[in-house]
Amino acid sequence: MSVNDKKTRLYLNIPATDLDGFDRDMSAVEQLPTQLDLACVSLKLHDDPAHDGPLKPFIDKIQQKGVAVVLELPQLSPLDNELGDGRELSPALLAKSPLVEHLARIDSLQADGLHLPPPLASPLWLEKARMTLGKDVIIGVDCGLSRHLAMSLGDAGADYIGFSIAQSEPYEQLVNMVGWWQDLFEIPCVALNPGDRTELETLLQIPTDFIALGAALWPRFRDDPDFAKWVIGQCPLTEQTRQE
Repeated sequence: MSVNDKKTRLYLNIPATDLDGFDRDMSAVEQLPTQLDLACVSLKLHDDPAHDGPLKPFIDKIQQKGVAVVLELPQLSPLDNELGDGRELSPALLAKSPLVEHLARIDSLQADGLHLPPPLASPLWLEKARMTLGKDVIIGVDCGLSRHLAMSLGDAGADYIGFSIAQSEPYEQLVNMVGWWQDLFEIPCVALNPGDRTELETLLQIPTDFIALGAALWPRFRDDPDFAKWVIGQCPLTEQTRQE
C-alpha cells in the first residue's frame, strides 16, 4: 500500500544549530525538487540569539518555496523543566524563564510558527505562546506517547499534535498512537522522527497527516539520492496540495 487514501505530507525536522550545519542544510533545501510535497520545516533555535542572523535567510529561502517554517524553542534551565510540567505556576515564576524571551524571536525571524518539544509541550506553555504570538501563528507540540497530554493540548488549541518515542521504547507504540489519533480526532497529526526506512514505511501504511524526518533520516534524505528519490515518490506533490 502506498500513501493514498489519506495523503501523507512530508515535514523536515532539521537538527542543526551550528553555522556549518545551516550552510549544508540550506544548500540541500534549496535543491529539493518541486514535485516533493513538503509542508513544513522545523528548525531549532540556538540558545544564543546571535545565531539568528544566519538563520533568517534560511527561513526566507524555505518560505519562498511555499513551505511553512516552525521554530523549536531551546531548553535552558531546570526552571524550564519545572515550567514544562505546568503544575500550578504563578505568572511571576513563568516570567523568570529565559524561554519567555525566546518567544519574541519567533516573531522577529518572521517564522510561521512554533514547535514545543517535551517538556515544554504543556497547556501552560501553549497558552503563553498563543498569548504572545497571536492566533494566526502555527503552534505544534510533541506529546511523546501521552494520550492524556495529546487530548489536553488539542483542547487547548494546538494546531498539530506530534507523537514521538524515546530510544528505549518499542516503535510499535508510536505506530499505535498515531493510528489511534487519526481514527478519532480532526487535529492534524505528525509522526515525529522515524529511526530508519522500515519505520518510515510502516508509518506510510497507516497513513498519517504528516511524517517528520529528523536526526536519523534527514541526513540520509539530504545525502543519499536513492533514498531521497524513494521518499519523493511516497510524498509527491498533487494538484490538491499545490492549491492548499
